[in-house]
Amino acid sequence: MSKETKETIRKATLCNFGFWVFGITAAALGIIGFFMPPKGSIDGNVLIYGGLMFAFATLFMVDRAVERGLDAKVKHGQTEVAIGDFYNKNN
Repeated sequence: MSKETKETIRKATLCNFGFWVFGITAAALGIIGFFMPPKGSIDGNVLIYGGLMFAFATLFMVDRAVERGLDAKVKHGQTEVAIGDFYNKNN
């Protein structure tokens, strides 16, 4: 296996590990927040932080896609972020 292939595998593993760490952290915050006083209610700050953890996990994956030369598009509601050559493909 070439050195370049090993480096690519290492980066992909690190990226996937980061995605899972942020995702599990966000899920844990939601679960823990549900059992903290007052029970049965999750504070809005916990939900915001959980959303931010998923956003960072998504950014890890977008960074990896861009590094590989792929286009990436993230859309949420009215906001859309496109990284790559989308303009030239649509015109």
